[in-house]
Amino acid sequence: MNMQKTLLFLSFFICLNLFSQIESGKTIPKNKDKEKEIKLKKIKPIDTTQTNFIFFTFSQGNSFRKFNITDEFFSSKFENNLKEKEIKTSNFHLELKTPVKNNFFIQFGIANQNYGESFEKTGDTSFIYTTKYKHFSVPIKLGVEHGKKLKFFISSGFQLQMLASYKKIETLKIPQQKESEEIFKTDSNLRPLSLAFNSNAGIVYRFNAFSFALSAEYIRQLNSTYLPQKAYSHKPYFYGVNIGIGFTI
Repeated sequence: MNMQKTLLFLSFFICLNLFSQIESGKTIPKNKDKEKEIKLKKIKPIDTTQTNFIFFTFSQGNSFRKFNITDEFFSSKFENNLKEKEIKTSNFHLELKTPVKNNFFIQFGIANQNYGESFEKTGDTSFIYTTKYKHFSVPIKLGVEHGKKLKFFISSGFQLQMLASYKKIETLKIPQQKESEEIFKTDSNLRPLSLAFNSNAGIVYRFNAFSFALSAEYIRQLNSTYLPQKAYSHKPYFYGVNIGIGFTI
């Protein structure tokens, strides 16, 4: 009898213990810390490729022109023009870069665009002149980029240019005489508006709040600087290095 009581007691204790374990398993609260970790993993980092940037850029390089005589009757008058050389110029840009779709972006803004050329004839008598053309321009470019933090990009487009100033400095040096200099700031045959092709290729390193850009830049004016009354066509171009800093907006 004692043996039966003992077995009954053990059976009852085991069943009670198993039942309590099953019930307690149903009421165990979820681990909140683990839930937070899972949620944090699901939160995606900020995608800077979908962010608008405003860029301040500076470009330094060389400027020259494509020169063609359109009326051969006056060709003897333009011997100096045919011997001109390129000059160093620099430009500033303020542009907005905004994503379009996937890795494509559009970039537009305002800029100053400078072109020029020079001529130098040395000897007993030296004659030197430098011509500079300053424009207010509005560039619009479409580009594509690839990469994560360090991105490679290429962009191309056009820029409308409005002539802001013209300056030609002529210097004459004659032995035993005072050097003479003459400055010309107007030319009635200059075209007030022009259109240019604009292209960049380079890299952008992106931080959370800003970007640093380094690229090669090429700009070529598509129509002549001068009106058809001139007996020649003058189409300037610029090539150089562009450095920029962009900020999120």
